Amino acid sequence: ADFEQVIQEAPQLLDAYQSLALTYVGLDQPDKAIETMDRGVKANPDNVMLKVNRGGIFHALERPAEALKAYREAVAQAPEDPQVYRAMGFMAAEAESLQVAQQAWEKVRMLDPNDLEVRNALSQLYLALGQLDAAIGELQALIEFAPNATPVRYRLGEAYMEKGEFGLAKSEFLACIQAAAEWTEPYKRLALIHLEQDLPDSAFAVYQKVLKMTPDDADIHNNLGFIYSLKGNLNEAKAAYEKAIDLSPNAEILRDAQNNLRIIESIQAGKIRARHILVKTETEAQDVLQKLKGGEDFVTLARQYSIDPSGQDGGATGFFSPGDLHPDFEAAVMKLNPNEVSGVVQTLLGYHIIWRIN
Repeated sequence: ADFEQVIQEAPQLLDAYQSLALTYVGLDQPDKAIETMDRGVKANPDNVMLKVNRGGIFHALERPAEALKAYREAVAQAPEDPQVYRAMGFMAAEAESLQVAQQAWEKVRMLDPNDLEVRNALSQLYLALGQLDAAIGELQALIEFAPNATPVRYRLGEAYMEKGEFGLAKSEFLACIQAAAEWTEPYKRLALIHLEQDLPDSAFAVYQKVLKMTPDDADIHNNLGFIYSLKGNLNEAKAAYEKAIDLSPNAEILRDAQNNLRIIESIQAGKIRARHILVKTETEAQDVLQKLKGGEDFVTLARQYSIDPSGQDGGATGFFSPGDLHPDFEAAVMKLNPNEVSGVVQTLLGYHIIWRIN
C-alpha cells in the first residue's frame, strides 16, 4: 500500500515500481508484479532502465523467454547503453543461454571495457565453452587492470594448464603462492604440473610442503599415493590411499582412492595387469604394430581394431593371476618388462599385441 501511494504521488519515481513488483513476486502474485512494471513503463516510456527492470521481474518469475524479450526491447531503445547488455548477459547466463550471454557481455566489453565484473564473468564463460584462447586473453586483460588479483591469476594458470602450456601455468601458480602463501590450491596445481612434466620428486616436495598446512587434505594423500607407487614404494602408497579414503570429503575422491588402493593390493598379491589388441591375421597385427611404433595411442588403436570384447575398454585385461587367462597369452605377458609392448604374439584366438602394465 505504501508503494502504491508513492507511485500515485510520484509516478516518475522508478524504484517504487520495482520495489512493488518484487513485493508481488514475494507474495506469489506474478500477474500483479508484471502489471506494476507495465504501469511504470507506460508512465515513463523514455526510461530504458524500467524496461531492463521489467526483464528482471520476468527473470525473477523464472520466465526467461519473456525476460529476454524485455531486454531486447530495452536494447532497441538504447543500443549503446552497456547496462542493458550487462543485465541481459547475467540473466541469459543463469538461464544457460550461453550464446546470448556471450554476445551481450562482448557488447559490454566494447562499450565499457572497464566493467571488470562483466569481463570476469566473460572469462569464466569462455572457459565453460572451452574457448581457451579467448579466456586467456580476457584473464590477461583483467590482470592488466588488477595485477594483484590472485584468483584471476589462478584461473589463468588453470587455463594455461588445460591448454598444455605448463611453463606459463607454473609462472602463474608461483605468482599466486608468492602473493598468498597460505592458499593451498596453487601448490596443488603446481605439483600436478610437475607430474605432467615427469618430475615426481618435485611434485612430492610440493605436496609435503602443502600437507603441513592442510594435513587432512584427502586429495593430497591420494596423489602422494600415486607418487609412492611410481617409486615402487607400495606400502607407503597403500597407507596414503587408506588415509585418503578415511578423509575423503566427497564420492569422487573416495572412489578414486578406493580404486587406487585395489590396484596396489592386486600388485602386492602378485597379480598382473595388461592391455592387448587382438586381430584375425598377422598382416593386420603388423599394421597395428607399425602404428604403435609411429606414436599412435595403444588404447585408441585397441578400440579401433581389436576384435576382443576388451577392445572397447582399450584392451584392458584387468588384474589376473597365473591360470586366469590362456596360457600362451600369460606366457607372452610374463616375458615382457613392466610398461613394455610386445611384438606380434599368436594364440588360438588370433594375433595379439600386448602391453604389460605392471
